[in-house]
Amino acid sequence: MTIKLKWYWILLIGVTLGIILSIVTYKIFENNTVEEPKIVYVPQPTLQGTLKNFKLAKIEFPSYNFLHYYRDTVYIDSTVFITQPVDSLEILRDWLSKRHYSEVLFDNDTLGKFELDLLVHKNQLQQLDYRYNPVKRVEYNTTQVRPKFELLAGVGLTTNNYANVHLGGFRNNFGLTLDYYRSFHTNDYGIGLTAYYKLNFY
Repeated sequence: MTIKLKWYWILLIGVTLGIILSIVTYKIFENNTVEEPKIVYVPQPTLQGTLKNFKLAKIEFPSYNFLHYYRDTVYIDSTVFITQPVDSLEILRDWLSKRHYSEVLFDNDTLGKFELDLLVHKNQLQQLDYRYNPVKRVEYNTTQVRPKFELLAGVGLTTNNYANVHLGGFRNNFGLTLDYYRSFHTNDYGIGLTAYYKLNFY
């Protein structure tokens, strides 16, 4: 091979390596941020209040005939009830008693919490208190910065008595290594460039 031809190959390899190095440098140092959507539920001001003076919408009386006259024993759905003497004081105490009820209708991260408190007095609903702690759905994007470059290094042996050394790196599943090969017998050596693409299996 003439000297002129050798310089031609050296120049061609140099230009090729320069182009590859430029691409790799750009891939390594270009902006490497990723926008990821996020959803959060932000607590809002509590809504609460009290309701009173309810209007009676309907009243239903039992239709059992035995309620129209006195009996010592009453049968309702196979259950036996023994009629007791009327205790006016007990009836009055029951009528004047105040019964408080409390209930949570729902309580979760996406709707908030809704509570009810009820007061029953004189056989009527006297008061209803409600408290609602709402939440608001908020969507926004967060910027995640990935590692720009992952180093890769390795050594190996081949069946024809060659040793090899690899040095390079990965970025966004794209990798490039500079490879050095040397023979144990002939002391021949070589330099190569290998491109990689990393396959991810989940």
